[in-house]
Amino acid sequence: MKTIEKSLPNFSSKLFFSKEKFEQKKHRGSLNKRNTKEFFIFLVIITAFCLFIPISTWGHEAGWPGKRLAKVFPKAKKFSSKKVTLNPEQIGRIEKATGEKIGAEEKTPTFYLAYGTPEKKEEQKASPSPQPIKEKEDDKPQLLGAVVFIDALGQNGNMEVNVAIDKQGKLLSVSFWSHSENKKIEGKEAGFKITEQSLENLKSEGVPVDVLEKLQSLKNQEFIGEKDFLDKLEETIGDEQTAMFKSSILKHALTYFLKQFNGKLPDEPFKVGDDIKPVQGLEKTSQAVATAAKKGALMFQEVFGKQGAKDEPKN
Repeated sequence: MKTIEKSLPNFSSKLFFSKEKFEQKKHRGSLNKRNTKEFFIFLVIITAFCLFIPISTWGHEAGWPGKRLAKVFPKAKKFSSKKVTLNPEQIGRIEKATGEKIGAEEKTPTFYLAYGTPEKKEEQKASPSPQPIKEKEDDKPQLLGAVVFIDALGQNGNMEVNVAIDKQGKLLSVSFWSHSENKKIEGKEAGFKITEQSLENLKSEGVPVDVLEKLQSLKNQEFIGEKDFLDKLEETIGDEQTAMFKSSILKHALTYFLKQFNGKLPDEPFKVGDDIKPVQGLEKTSQAVATAAKKGALMFQEVFGKQGAKDEPKN
């Protein structure tokens, strides 16, 4: 009997301990569920915040953007950077010209100046009495141009645009570092369009009138990719005439969206439907890229003046 009585407390304590342990585990489980739920809500809030954060606060490539600069100026031997702060008057002129507010980051742009050695000219014929060879001024690194990075908002989100300007302030090229738009905007796949100018050029090259008349039905239609364009040509003017005039038609109908910015000056309109031909179906993105290009050129003009950049390379 004593043995039974002694064993009862131990048994009840084990029951109590097991119940207490169960409650603790249950409590921990509810805490884990609650913590998981709270963490999920936190992630949703952070994601929403990142999606709606103003594009002007998005960062560019961390540190020195060597790869990005090499893509724009592959022949440059060295680069130097010049960070500036635009004053209110400069900001006002740029905003008035582009019709768009300048973001906080764009008020303190960084220009990356590219330097390289010009291509060698043909050697002159040797003179009867050769002179000692001296280091030429042309052999020293000279300013090729500058790059400024501009953020723009496309139809599918943020775009990082590289705007390259020569030392006189004329656009050299416009390209992308990153974007979420349709690949057509990059111009990697050739675009083709028969325009009035195309038809005039073809006429001057001796393309028969009957072929030009047939091509009128394709006027101002945009084709992405050479195959689609050639298929339409064969359907319009026939296989034989397509084969005969293929090279001339391709040459005069070829269009690249980004190529049309080359050589433009900051005082030009940069307006879709005016001096800019958009990518079909990407009109909003096309205008955003055009505005970014104009903004970059205007910033350069405001900082370096209409005479252009004359900075010496930094070692």
